[in-house]
Amino acid sequence: MDASGRSDWHPNIKGLVLMIKLLMFIFLLLVIYYVRRVVQGGHSSTRTNTQQPIAREAETMGECAHCGVLVPMSEGRQANGLFYCSAEHESLGPREVK
Repeated sequence: MDASGRSDWHPNIKGLVLMIKLLMFIFLLLVIYYVRRVVQGGHSSTRTNTQQPIAREAETMGECAHCGVLVPMSEGRQANGLFYCSAEHESLGPREVK
């Protein structure tokens, strides 16, 4: 207690007030974020995963005679009865087995 009868119960009251204001500001931002999500409803970009996937038919895969990678048959090339993943590998021909 000082001479006026007041006690300094906390030496850094300005820091405490600043911390309370900061926490209130963060809380206010969270409330605004929540209200915005509720108002937007289903129009949020985070809800795009709930759409039905596009149905695609399974495609036959072919193994490149040069590198061995599997490629959809519609994207590869065939030459001399062999399948290649690219024109470059077609020009190089089948791989040599050591």
